[in-house]
Amino acid sequence: MHDISALDRRSRMARAILNETGIDQAMTERLVRTFYTRVRDDTRLGPVFAARLADWEPHLARMCDFRSSVIPKSQSISCNSPGTLPAVPNWGSPRSTA
Repeated sequence: MHDISALDRRSRMARAILNETGIDQAMTERLVRTFYTRVRDDTRLGPVFAARLADWEPHLARMCDFRSSVIPKSQSISCNSPGTLPAVPNWGSPRSTA
């Protein structure tokens, strides 16, 4: 009986996903950058993000890493780690809808 490590299983699963979907790091980065371009252009969301993010590149890099981590082929960050998804600086608490 062969014992396959978790990393080997993840690697095999990643290759299968890439073969079946075509989703790769470049596609993920295009998706993230397109999404945030639309956020910045949005009349409601744009000002909210602009008030909190002076430098977009570090945020975009973290979002690309995070989104890639959701796809099993990337080892960039672990989605199971506390605090994996970075907070936007000075975001504050959500408003109560009550």
